[in-house]
Amino acid sequence: MALLLINFFFSIMFPTIFSLGIKDLGPQAQQASSILVMAVAGGAFFPTSWAKSPTTTWPRLTTCLSSATLSSFSVAPGSTR
Repeated sequence: MALLLINFFFSIMFPTIFSLGIKDLGPQAQQASSILVMAVAGGAFFPTSWAKSPTTTWPRLTTCLSSATLSSFSVAPGSTR
């Protein structure tokens, strides 16, 4: 039941993540906001394409590449403020 109820709190997460994501970016805020919006669209597209994939190789590969990309941002030089 708790897993179902947590979906009601997702509606407040996106505005919070969005505003914190473009905070203090100055002139780059427009580009960052478009990337955040595209990320939402990608989050809707990829699971659907994975479900229709005849093999499990493509979903696993893209999941690993996405995880590696996100992890690289956490250890990249200059990632701390």
